[in-house]
Amino acid sequence: MTRAHLSPPHDLTIPASGSQTARQVLSRAMARSLRDLGRLVAGGGDPSLLAFKPHLQTLLRQAPGALASVLRSPTIGALLRCLRRRAPEVDFHRGARELIATLAFDLAHSGALREAIELDQLPARIVCLPARRVFEIPSDCRRARFTGEGIELSTASGRRVLGFDAPAGAEAFVPIAGGIHLALVDNNPLAMSEAHPDKQGNALDLGGRPAEQWCETLAAGLELIGRHMPELRGEIDLYLHQIVPVGYDDHRHLSASYQEAIGTVYLSLHPQAMTMVEATIHEFQHNKLHALLELDPLLDNAFSPLYASPVRPDPRPPLSADARRRSPR
Repeated sequence: MTRAHLSPPHDLTIPASGSQTARQVLSRAMARSLRDLGRLVAGGGDPSLLAFKPHLQTLLRQAPGALASVLRSPTIGALLRCLRRRAPEVDFHRGARELIATLAFDLAHSGALREAIELDQLPARIVCLPARRVFEIPSDCRRARFTGEGIELSTASGRRVLGFDAPAGAEAFVPIAGGIHLALVDNNPLAMSEAHPDKQGNALDLGGRPAEQWCETLAAGLELIGRHMPELRGEIDLYLHQIVPVGYDDHRHLSASYQEAIGTVYLSLHPQAMTMVEATIHEFQHNKLHALLELDPLLDNAFSPLYASPVRPDPRPPLSADARRRSPR
């Protein structure tokens, strides 16, 4: 796909008072997600995509805003972008099954469905960030019907309904502040893909600390950002949906973000408040960059030439378009 280069946004990093730059970039990135979903479904290649095709056409006519809203969730967006580029880390059929089931569930949960969606190709689980739950699908499930009441499962042992408000185990997402959650589950297919030579991926890890401590520390950092940089905090609230914990370390901070997972940052817990603030801002800024990269490649030489890095052992380009990395602080 050929894309025209954009004029450089004048305040993408530090927003000016009343700035709409980050909002406009995100809006255009989500518009691309709508187009990508349409192309993916139209291309078929999996029964789940074919089953969703008539529903997509209806939603685009009757509720495009609701569809765009659920595509903002990183638990859906990351799957879509991985399938779009045929990421080698993701089995296409398994990824398509999870994408469509998660999309159907989030649409049902939002109240956007005017007609039921029926699927007979299902993943082992559905991670629903809006419901803050993981819904396990029985291995003998033959068919699922998604409605405004929940999921009706047809299994070998009979009919079973998973309601949105029914107990489904412990919360998988714990509120931090506003719409930002601490994730206790991660469905990003690329989480263990790692570009940093000293790291082995971004496995979810509370580092032996309770979720409450994580949430208190992260909320305090966000409050500090809001006190001194309210415009930037507003952008954080707009973009971020979840923070994935990746351990605790007294001496250094580890963080990461992925171009495919707009709305997610990976952070480790550190005893220094300003270290947490710096890492939160740093990884959030990558999210804005990732949204912009949905619209424009930005650099023609993003991967060369390479130079010695002051913070990493491997040579790095001056600005890498590859966001799959985990950087020690």
